[in-house]
Amino acid sequence: MDITCIIIDDERLLRESLAGFIEKYCPALRLVGMAADTAEARNLLATRRVDVLFCDIQMPGENGIDFLRSIDMSKYHVVFVTAYNEYALQAIKAKAFDYLLKPLDVEELKNTAAALCVSVAEKRKHAGLGETYKDALLQLMGELKEMQGQSGKMAIHHASGILFVNIGDIRYLEGDGAYTVVHLENDKKIMATRALGEFEEWLSPQYFFRIHKSIVVNLQYVTEYSRADGFYVVTENGKQLPVGRRRVTEVLERLKGLAKNI
Repeated sequence: MDITCIIIDDERLLRESLAGFIEKYCPALRLVGMAADTAEARNLLATRRVDVLFCDIQMPGENGIDFLRSIDMSKYHVVFVTAYNEYALQAIKAKAFDYLLKPLDVEELKNTAAALCVSVAEKRKHAGLGETYKDALLQLMGELKEMQGQSGKMAIHHASGILFVNIGDIRYLEGDGAYTVVHLENDKKIMATRALGEFEEWLSPQYFFRIHKSIVVNLQYVTEYSRADGFYVVTENGKQLPVGRRRVTEVLERLKGLAKNI
C-alpha cells in the first residue's frame, strides 16, 4: 500500500533525519515533501496527494496546533512530532493519536508506520471515518490549545542541544534579536535559538506577560511594582525589569487580577 506523507518541522536536521529514517526503515511510506513552516506545508497540500502529516507542535509563527485547526483534517492522518511536553503528550496518548518524540527513535517510527498502514487502509474503505477522525482531532486540538504553556515541561533549543525545563521555573525571558535569554530559578540562564515572540505564543498568557518590547515575565515571580525612577517590576530575587509606558495599565491590571486568585 502506497501511503504518501510530508514532514512539517522548522528544524532542518529533524526534517532530514526523519526523511532518512522513513526512506530506510518504512517501505510503506513515501515521502512527497518537506516544509519548514506552515506556509510551505499549505503549498504541499495544494499540489500533492498526501495521506499523512508528520507535524511539529511548536513552530515559529503559526504553530502546529493552529495550522491543523485551519485545514480539513478529515483528509489526513496526523503524527505529532514533539520535543516532549508532559501534559500535551498525555492528552495525545489519551486520544490514541500517533506521535513521535524528539530525538527520534527508529523503533518508534517503525511502530507508527505499522499503525498508519492499518488506520489509512480503514479510512480508505470507509469514507465516514474521515469525519470521525476530524472530530476527535479537533477535540484534541482544543485541549492542547488550552494547556499550552500552563504546566509541564518545555524544550528549549540552544546552540549545543535541547534543555528540558519546568515551565514554572522560568522567571522571565529577554529578547535578543533572533535569540532569547531564558532566566530560570537559581539565577540560571540559557541562550535559546528562538525569538521571544515564539515563546510568547506558546506560554500561557495567564501567567506570562510581555511587560516591555524585549521582556516577557512570569507574573508569579513578581513581588513589587514601582514608579520610582521609571516604571518597573521587581522579581522575588530582587531583579528590576522595566515596564513599557504603553503597558503600565495592563501590567497593573494583570498583577491585581493574579493576586486575587492566590
